[in-house]
Amino acid sequence: VAGSVGDGEPLPGVLYGDTDIVDDEGHFLRHRRLQPPEHLSWRSFRHGMLVC
Repeated sequence: VAGSVGDGEPLPGVLYGDTDIVDDEGHFLRHRRLQPPEHLSWRSFRHGMLVC
């Protein structure tokens, strides 16, 4: 993620998206079974951090 942010730009406060599983060498194996919700708002966090 940090590599996709331009020089001098701050990192975002929230990161949200799909998770990929990779091996020890960084090769893609599969997508994680759980997916983030299609719409995310402050209400999504009313019971704490949301982890999918």
